[in-house]
Amino acid sequence: MDPTLFERYSPAIRRLGAAGADSPELVIEENGRDILRYIPFEHVNADAKLVIVGITPGPNQLRLAYSEAQRLMAAGTPTSTLLHEVKKLGAFGGSAMRPNLLRYLRHFKFDKILGIADVESLWAENAGLFHATSVIPNAAFTATPAGGESMFAGSFAYLMASPLFRQCFMDRFVSTLRQINPNALYVGLGDCPADALQWCVDNGYLQARQFLGAFCHPSTSGGSAPSVYIRDKTLSDLKPTDPVRHRVAKLDQAYARMARATALLLGNAAPIPEPPPVAPLPNPIQPALAPTPAPKPARKTVAAPCDEFTEKVIRQIQQSGYLLVKQNKYLAEFCAAGHTVYLLKAKTRVDHIGLMVHPNLNRADLVELLAHGSVSTDHRHHSNMSKFPSKLHTGKLPITYAWQVSVGGLAQVSAVLEGLLKIKPLAS
Repeated sequence: MDPTLFERYSPAIRRLGAAGADSPELVIEENGRDILRYIPFEHVNADAKLVIVGITPGPNQLRLAYSEAQRLMAAGTPTSTLLHEVKKLGAFGGSAMRPNLLRYLRHFKFDKILGIADVESLWAENAGLFHATSVIPNAAFTATPAGGESMFAGSFAYLMASPLFRQCFMDRFVSTLRQINPNALYVGLGDCPADALQWCVDNGYLQARQFLGAFCHPSTSGGSAPSVYIRDKTLSDLKPTDPVRHRVAKLDQAYARMARATALLLGNAAPIPEPPPVAPLPNPIQPALAPTPAPKPARKTVAAPCDEFTEKVIRQIQQSGYLLVKQNKYLAEFCAAGHTVYLLKAKTRVDHIGLMVHPNLNRADLVELLAHGSVSTDHRHHSNMSKFPSKLHTGKLPITYAWQVSVGGLAQVSAVLEGLLKIKPLAS
């Protein structure tokens, strides 16, 4: 992605200011339903000791950034200073996020970890210790069915499956990590940033010791979630209709990881005890029925050991933005942006990677995509593809079916997987 974006978009920002948040002049690129808008957040604080990572700047940050950049340009501020000041203004410092973020930082004693009197000084005299950024540093949106735009709030798997969003992640986030103090500590805000940071650890861009874990997203619109996360509230304090009730276990898991990591950094401080397990909540929609019979023991499905090449294929698919959902000795199931793909383990070898893809995809589109591979002439059946439709084959019961495709080697896998996401399924 072009490193001189400010030079390209500054004339429009100078003219439009905050109104530029809705202007097509400040759109970097659109790709399908994914939209990327420029925001002048290029400044990187190389000396930071704490890096907090969100998912992407939102509409409010766009308006604030454009307005401040317009004001500073009118005052003749040098570009390097302008970018520093605009980034500082957008560092999760608004009234919608800073109050809860301060609660988290104080709760886990980041003042002692960073050696400062109070964490609020990270937005003032100790701003040099703090770097705020996002997994998609330019403002990411997705088109809505009504023709509008919605701030991107999807999964890391969707991000990696989107060529536009993945390029921004690699060019504007991952590439900056080498510029930052190698001892900096990283905290994600929510699931997608946490998954992105773990990906950076797994792929050697960060050390495991640098990634502490994730805070609950600090937005004040998050209801009771922030209070549950830092244990100001428990499950028993929530109303029966509070949707956060079904997130308590996950919030507790995130809390436990952060508590362990920060306790280690505090030296002799005793770790905060992990929460007790949360009992499953009853489904309020279903009426009370007779007691459910004891479940049958689950059938044991142990993945058969993969050969070395199959393991390489699995890693390549994951690096292409697909999440490994589950696997057994026959198949590995992957998902990205709502699309499921199965890897046929038994049919995968160096010059032939066997995949099963949704039967509602147009075969002609698949043939065009598989320039160096092949597509089955008819649907193939396999009983382990739980995400695909089923129909009668040769037995008495319906069996799931799909197109079988052959990818001609590891080098072609990523391009094929990206292409699959662009093929529109036929009407059912």
